[in-house]
Amino acid sequence: MAIEGRRDWFFPALALAISLTAFAGFAFTYLGPLATGTYAPVSWAVHAHGIVYLVWCALLPVQATLARRAFAVHRALGAGSLLLVAAMGFTGFLVVGVKVQQALLGQGAPFWKSFGVPIAAGLVLFLGFYIAALLNRGRPEWHKRLMISAAATVIAAGT
Repeated sequence: MAIEGRRDWFFPALALAISLTAFAGFAFTYLGPLATGTYAPVSWAVHAHGIVYLVWCALLPVQATLARRAFAVHRALGAGSLLLVAAMGFTGFLVVGVKVQQALLGQGAPFWKSFGVPIAAGLVLFLGFYIAALLNRGRPEWHKRLMISAAATVIAAGT
C-alpha cells in the first residue's frame, strides 16, 4: 500500500520538478529582466509566447495531480490546454523565424544563427510528444509518459 501511494505521486512530483526547472531557467532569460525593466523591447509575439509557455508549465503539475483525484476537471483543463499548445506552437515558430531571419540579415543576435534550428526542433518534439499523449488518452501510463516527455522539452527552452 505504501508503494502504491508513492507511485501515485511520482508523475505529479516529476511534473512539478520539470515546471520549476523551466521557471528557474526563464527567470534568468525572461522573467528577471522583465521584472527589472532590463528586457529589450520586443514584439507582442515574444510576450505572448512567454506567457503561454509559462501558463502551460504552471498547468502541468496541476494536471498531473488532478488525473487521479478529479478526472473530470483534469479532462476539462486538458481540453483547454489544446488552445495553449496551439498558441505555443504558433508564437514559438513565429518568434524563432523572426529571430533567425534577423540574425541572418545581421540585425539580430548571432545566437539565433546557431541555435534557431535546434530550438525549432525542440518545439517540433514538444508538439509531437503532446499530440502522441493526446492520441494515447485511453492508455493512462503512456499518456503520462508522453506528456512528461513533452514537458521535458520545455526545460531546454528555459536554458
